[in-house]
Amino acid sequence: MSEQKIALGRQLAVRRRQLGWTIRDLALRIGRQPSRVSETETGKANSTIDSLAEIASAMRMRIMLIPEGSVDQVLKLIDPQSFAAMGSTKTTPGSAFDDVFIPDPEETDDRS
Repeated sequence: MSEQKIALGRQLAVRRRQLGWTIRDLALRIGRQPSRVSETETGKANSTIDSLAEIASAMRMRIMLIPEGSVDQVLKLIDPQSFAAMGSTKTTPGSAFDDVFIPDPEETDDRS
């Protein structure tokens, strides 16, 4: 398994958990088997870009390619707690995340 597939899978798993979804919840949303979602999250699946983009879209994420020379700058903008949850041992300086981004409001059912 490549380190990149494992890191990407961790990011997807962290986001899924942040949403409070189980693997089965995500699988139902994308029309895939839970085992396939699990394989993607653990880096065992050889997923296509379309498949990864579909999973990311279901969780309101985007796949981006970042030039290697800019990775540290981008990581400075990411919430350090989320970054640590992805399994990184790399430390990052203070985050501008909370100052720059406004969290999405809690989803509520307006039909009540």
